[in-house]
Amino acid sequence: MEKAIFTIQNYRFEVPNEISSDLIHALTITENRKKDRSVQALNSSLEAWEKISSKLNINKYTDFYSYVTGKIAELLLHHYQIFGDKKDNNRAIKLLKKSIKLASSTSPFIAGYWNNLGIGLRNRYYHTGNFSDLKVAIRTHKKAVDLTDPESPCILSRLNNLGISLRDRFSHSGDLHDLEEAIEVHNKVVNLIDKSSSKMPAYLNNLGLALNEFYLRTGDFKKLEKAVESYNRALLLSDPDSSYLPISLNNLGISLLNRYLLTGNKNDLEGAINTHKKAVDLTDIKSPERPSRLINLGNCLRNKYHLTGNLHDLENAIDAYEKAVRLTDKKSPSNSTYFNNLGSGFNDLYFYTGNSSDLEKAIEAYKKAVELTSLGSPSMPSYLNNLGAGLNFLYSLTGNLSYLEESIEALKKTVDLTDMDSPSMPDYLSNLGTGLRVRYKVTGDLKDLESSIEYQKKVIDLTEPESSNMPLYLNNLGSGLIYCYDLKGNLDALKKAAEAFKKAVHLTSEESPDLPHRLSNLGICLIDLYSNTGSLDYLEASIEVIRKAVDLTPFTSPFLPGYFGNLGNCLKNRYSLTEDLHDLEVAIQMYRKAIDLTNEKSPELANYLNNLGSGLRNKYSQTGDIHDLEEALVAHNKSIELTTSGSPEMPSRFNNLGTALKDRYAYTREPNDLKEAIEKHKMAVELTDTESPNMPIYLNNLGSGLNSLYFSTGDVASLEDSIESFKKAIDLTTPESSNIALYLDNLGNSLIHKYSHTSNSHDLEEAFETYDRARCCLDLLFSSALVSYKLGFRKTSGRIEENLVKTVIQLGYVCPKNQRSQWIIEAMVSAEGSKSRILTDQVSRGDMPSPSSIPLNICEEETQLVRELVLLDTIELSGQGIVSPAEENPTVRVSRMSRRKELHQKLNSLWCEMERFGDDASDFVALRRGKRLSWENIHSIAKEAGNDSAVLSLFNLDDRIVLFVLRYEKDSPIAVEMTLDNENKEKLLKQYFQEIHNGTGQQEMESWNSLLAKIFKFISPYLDGVHHIIFSPHNFGHLLPWPVIAKCAGLNLSWVTIPSLGSLPAILKRSYNNSNHVIIVGNPVRDLDHSEEEAKRVASKLGTQSIIGTRATKEIVKELLPEVRIAHFATHAYFNRYDPLDSGIVLANNAMLTAREVMELGARPELVVLSACETGMSTSMGGDEMMGLSQAFLQAGARSLLVSLWKVDDESTAFLMENFYDFWLKGDNKAEALRKAMDKTREIEKWKDIYYWGAFNLVGDWR
Repeated sequence: MEKAIFTIQNYRFEVPNEISSDLIHALTITENRKKDRSVQALNSSLEAWEKISSKLNINKYTDFYSYVTGKIAELLLHHYQIFGDKKDNNRAIKLLKKSIKLASSTSPFIAGYWNNLGIGLRNRYYHTGNFSDLKVAIRTHKKAVDLTDPESPCILSRLNNLGISLRDRFSHSGDLHDLEEAIEVHNKVVNLIDKSSSKMPAYLNNLGLALNEFYLRTGDFKKLEKAVESYNRALLLSDPDSSYLPISLNNLGISLLNRYLLTGNKNDLEGAINTHKKAVDLTDIKSPERPSRLINLGNCLRNKYHLTGNLHDLENAIDAYEKAVRLTDKKSPSNSTYFNNLGSGFNDLYFYTGNSSDLEKAIEAYKKAVELTSLGSPSMPSYLNNLGAGLNFLYSLTGNLSYLEESIEALKKTVDLTDMDSPSMPDYLSNLGTGLRVRYKVTGDLKDLESSIEYQKKVIDLTEPESSNMPLYLNNLGSGLIYCYDLKGNLDALKKAAEAFKKAVHLTSEESPDLPHRLSNLGICLIDLYSNTGSLDYLEASIEVIRKAVDLTPFTSPFLPGYFGNLGNCLKNRYSLTEDLHDLEVAIQMYRKAIDLTNEKSPELANYLNNLGSGLRNKYSQTGDIHDLEEALVAHNKSIELTTSGSPEMPSRFNNLGTALKDRYAYTREPNDLKEAIEKHKMAVELTDTESPNMPIYLNNLGSGLNSLYFSTGDVASLEDSIESFKKAIDLTTPESSNIALYLDNLGNSLIHKYSHTSNSHDLEEAFETYDRARCCLDLLFSSALVSYKLGFRKTSGRIEENLVKTVIQLGYVCPKNQRSQWIIEAMVSAEGSKSRILTDQVSRGDMPSPSSIPLNICEEETQLVRELVLLDTIELSGQGIVSPAEENPTVRVSRMSRRKELHQKLNSLWCEMERFGDDASDFVALRRGKRLSWENIHSIAKEAGNDSAVLSLFNLDDRIVLFVLRYEKDSPIAVEMTLDNENKEKLLKQYFQEIHNGTGQQEMESWNSLLAKIFKFISPYLDGVHHIIFSPHNFGHLLPWPVIAKCAGLNLSWVTIPSLGSLPAILKRSYNNSNHVIIVGNPVRDLDHSEEEAKRVASKLGTQSIIGTRATKEIVKELLPEVRIAHFATHAYFNRYDPLDSGIVLANNAMLTAREVMELGARPELVVLSACETGMSTSMGGDEMMGLSQAFLQAGARSLLVSLWKVDDESTAFLMENFYDFWLKGDNKAEALRKAMDKTREIEKWKDIYYWGAFNLVGDWR
């Protein structure tokens, strides 16, 4: 066979002559492939070389055969890159090994064979995961580089391939030296290549990949920035049709995502998504690169979901992951990564939907990722971490403890396999800490909690402040510290938890789906701070943030039940202070929702049942509906059944069950209920650390149970034990706690019972000190609280103050005679201090002249601040009965509370400054502060009234009434008691309403007043020389006509009623409109002829015109009322006992001027006469906090009011009013004018019954 000589790349080959034309053809079409990159051109080239190979004799043309097989192998590798057919790659490897074996040692092509063999082996590693292929590939690449002339243009591609394989080995082994070597190699390539080369984009891409990997391993941000720079350069240099363009896009997207994760820059995230979408679109569906690009797109979309919470992004991410998994060979080492990403997608979907099947799919995918990964792989910690976290969530859903143990085991392996300097270590430590914290909650093992907190602290230390993960880590640290507080009562831990949660919330985007969880945790912490400090700011803020968490959470989220439960707890806490039933009903509704949405196997179900039981028990205490209590007991028992015996939650469960059993005992008197209740309370105490913040309430409840046992059995030992429990509870409670007053009240009650056995006055004195301390604690809370809280405090304080007064009176009986007067003084001071506190505050902060000693600029500033404070309180008070706290916008409520607190702080500062300007200034400030009256204040009221006056203070106790009588010339009051238990009080009121209030004046005789008249007969010796009475009623006494009762007892005295002695100094000092403007309204609805005549006559006496009939519109009245000195209304009025602020005066067109509107008008007349039905009626809004039209006018600024206690007769009322004005205008004071007018009316035979002349009361300033 003749031979021909062909020179290829300066190397001479001997070839058979008959294949010369085939060789020329093969070389030609191979050269043309540089321009035609089509598959057809590739196939043609491959066919051409295959044809040559088939004609060659390997033994005669060994060197040339080596070249041909090398060429075929090269083309097969290209074919593999396009179609991903493993057969192509495997054949290429086989051919290349043959080429290397056959090639001459002087062949210039042998380096290329080694290079291509390395590529083939690396490709096979990608399919099989066989690490030995990758190791051999690196050796062959190094051989190729060593055999290549440094000046050869081929050196670049061979270095590049070496760099790629080194980077792959790093990905498998985690050896940073491989990655450092890869970066060095890729840098060398980029520096050596001609800047205009078409291959520059590919080499820049590979450099960027290595730099990005280095950043991921070390957290070196500079490397990430260089990676982004490399990718951007690659994109700028890429031809739009270049096969490298999708590679550049894909790699740039990866680095942009990494930079977003570090900096939080949303533009980087959007850029990453767009570049990955382009990369996927430009990648053939059969390309082996398509799965990885789909995964990268999915990662970006999932991160966008994390930012925005848009489910569409997450669904698209999962779709991309699933496509990638389907397109990937089962043996590919990339498969583990793809399964891991798919698991993360389903994990996120579970958090959104709450569907357990999504979580199970996630765990299945995570387990597949772990199975496909070698233990030494740097990816293994990440996969184990995700598996551990998923199993933790599955435990929370099912309550299966094996899932929790499996989770912690996976998380521990994660940490063990990770270098401490790895940027992933904080995340892994955080998850392990969370798992240990969850296990602590189940087992109560303190080591788990301590380890959890230490891990979370370490996490914070290891994390850059700007890291996007910092909010998560802060949140987890806060959760651990909360448990530490729950266990030990460590307030410092609680404050640090609050600080961590606040930072976590602050650093979390408003759109982030993680925000609700962090808000809820902050809310829980704020509740605990409220419980510890008593600060209502914390309570309101907790409601605001948890309500926001609920509003931001999809209904399908598995976290929503927890948020419902937490919101319920906040509202129940507020209910305990305000006794607003709506708060409690909403709380119960929240608990029911939480239970309905919770899997019956979830460990959280026990918590929600426990909370529901507590809510229902509170409702029972309000409604008395035994069904609520029975349901509560079922819930508490079920909660205990579902709680593991070692759980730190168990004491709370026992405590609440005990309380419910004690409530049922009070209803049924079944001894076993009380016995079991005490047993449960003892178990709660025994299982609780002494330092736990829950210990005081457990001790208090145990004390209550023992106290009930004492009442049941008379066993004094039980009473002593109850006293010991209450004292321990108090010793363990901070003075600022909202519960301290309750514990003190309970202790005081038990000490009173002890006194009944011992007759030892020391027990009585200790009880007084205890009640007094409880009152002081409530005063601290009262001063800066919103009105709704003040009303709730008044209900609690009313009970405490009644106990206090009763104890002081008893001390007056048993003390030495020379001390008796001091105890009576204390009793009167305490009694008056308990009355109309809110009204006293508002009246004391009305417009009044300030002492001249105080500089004008300070007075003006104080006046402005006080006006705003009063306005805020008026707005809230007028809203009572319309919008409950639970219905009000929490942000608005918190804002008002915050502003109120700010005003209060500024005023306190100003008031302290004002007190420096002398005694008058100090007295003025004391008035402004709304302080309880001192004995000196009360005595000065009697002194100002004069020696012909007496101050009478009525106080109601459950078994009697007490009337304090104070004369100016006396050093102390006298106290007259009359036995009148609650049952007889109700009978008396019923008689009164039947005979007078709802009567028509036709009764032959009134019997309702005969009992009460006796008390005036008792005190009449002390009223010698008295012509005028200043009377302060209490409780049911606000409803009765005391001047009439006194007349029936033979005391015909002028009489003024005031809500409390504490309000009187401010009423007497307040400014009023000293103009000549008067408004007289008569018969607006045209059905009261005598009222119309009354209005005209009064107007005549006052020298003005009356507004009669349809002219008396609400608009006219509201416009004129703030400007007048005297306001007289002769019309109908309406009293609403269920919503006293809805009571009002009827005007033209049946419009109603309500008490709410009166308060908001800010009218300041000297005298308001409400010549209408029931305008003096009031009802309690909490304790002795009475409300009706008269209180509304007083709060608005009126100085004196003339109001009625029942539905009056039109004609007799007109007569009485005309005479009142006659006497007043002739010089009598208002009280005396009313007395004379009443006497003149009763002189007329047809009006001699009380119904006609006794309805009107003068309230406020009598002068």
